Amino acid sequence: YIFGTVFQHISNNYHNLVCSEHFIIVIRDHRFNHFDLKSKWIAINPVLARNLGWIPDKTKLFAWKNLKGELMAESIYWSNGNIEMAPRKDGEVGEGWFVTVSKEGFEQLKSINKNFYLQKKLVRMKYDDSTLMNKSIFQVQRL
Repeated sequence: YIFGTVFQHISNNYHNLVCSEHFIIVIRDHRFNHFDLKSKWIAINPVLARNLGWIPDKTKLFAWKNLKGELMAESIYWSNGNIEMAPRKDGEVGEGWFVTVSKEGFEQLKSINKNFYLQKKLVRMKYDDSTLMNKSIFQVQRL
């Protein structure tokens, strides 16, 4: 399985989470106490990372390294512009999460699961003459 959820855990406890499911990626899902995208992070399942012999990178919140100190996986939140304000006519704002894995880390993950996909989702919103226009793009590519 690719995605699992983690409920009601604070981000600082991520490296110590104990998930019973066998998911590669966990999503911090919260339906009631946080509503922004930054608090709904995605990351490598910490149980899986520990089983692969990875150790937490204490300098980063959602990162793992191997015993040689090489970065294996990391989750990164990005933001461009003030997401709370609609952009000007010629501007863009956005935010999101992505998970990066080193080549060596990906090879280790492929040794336990052969089916990997790259999923891209983009949602665009803009105002056109005071009317909110939405456009979504969703792509899945097998790796």
